[in-house]
Amino acid sequence: MPEAKQSKTNRGGKSDTATNSSIDFFISYNGADKIWAEWIAWQLEEEGFSTILQSWDFRPGTNFVLKMQEASEKAKRTIAVLSPNYLRADFTQPEWAAAFRRDPQGTKGILVPVMVHDCKQELEGLWPQIIYINLVGLSEQAARKALLEGINRGRNKPETPPVFPGTIQHHEAEEPHFPGASGGISSPNFSEEKPTLPRPRLNKSFNPYKTRDEWIEYITSNLRDAIEGEASFDFYAEDVEGHKQIRILHNQDTIYSLNIYKGALSRGSDDGVGFANAEGRMISSGGINAWGHFKWDTGKEAVVLHLTDLGILSTYYSSDAKAYTKEEFLQALWNKIRSVIENSLR
Repeated sequence: MPEAKQSKTNRGGKSDTATNSSIDFFISYNGADKIWAEWIAWQLEEEGFSTILQSWDFRPGTNFVLKMQEASEKAKRTIAVLSPNYLRADFTQPEWAAAFRRDPQGTKGILVPVMVHDCKQELEGLWPQIIYINLVGLSEQAARKALLEGINRGRNKPETPPVFPGTIQHHEAEEPHFPGASGGISSPNFSEEKPTLPRPRLNKSFNPYKTRDEWIEYITSNLRDAIEGEASFDFYAEDVEGHKQIRILHNQDTIYSLNIYKGALSRGSDDGVGFANAEGRMISSGGINAWGHFKWDTGKEAVVLHLTDLGILSTYYSSDAKAYTKEEFLQALWNKIRSVIENSLR
């Protein structure tokens, strides 16, 4: 575990880490992975490290490119939030390359890759030679432990001694327990204690109207962050007559349109959500091509959107509704939008 430093953070906004003369970590990420970048920065600042992060420290009126240059120069180390999105983006390349140039042999640990989505097969060039922290598939507690241990420049020696691998005790074979009724004479090794059974997973109550509004804002803000950092692209979002209107532009031309409606075609209710999208400018606002409603998923222990998709995420019609968490839906939507953007530039 890295040695804790005196905290430099102030959650009330009265102190900005970016004003310090030296920053511990610059968090380099693609806009689609903003939630991961913010989670990583939060864990580091809880341990007393200072960070600089685009979504927290680049305020309106500042120059994006100059702030990036300042961050890469100020920060002692750079964390690259690795994902397929990160490896494919244009603006992330000079950020990690600047850190690599300062420490090409990796002896100072200036560049610290943290993989948050599986992209091992996409690591090319110099990437396969650089050891990374792997958070893919871990629980939050395990991911936090792996992150803090990974940034530690010391040896990864455990705090407790390893189990002695030598002599193994052998026990005489015992008659197997009868797997039927438990009455009668019990084996001396059979526990009489009642087993602790897990509690049943029950549906949790939630407000579908508030959930829908939270989803719309989450989708809008993350798409804005992903687009506005790219040169020659622009983002527009506006509330228009009961729906959110989103447009993505390249050199003043609309290349992707998305309308998010409050209400769904299914169940005859007004607490769901509907979508209409188009490559290019939206010609008509009447063609909803995806809709769904919100439910509590006991397996995922989260609110999910049961979506009937006629083409907003996939290229084919499916009458079977599919359940998405907020993060899963955003990732699927961004993958579709990114393919539209890339096709428009060819």
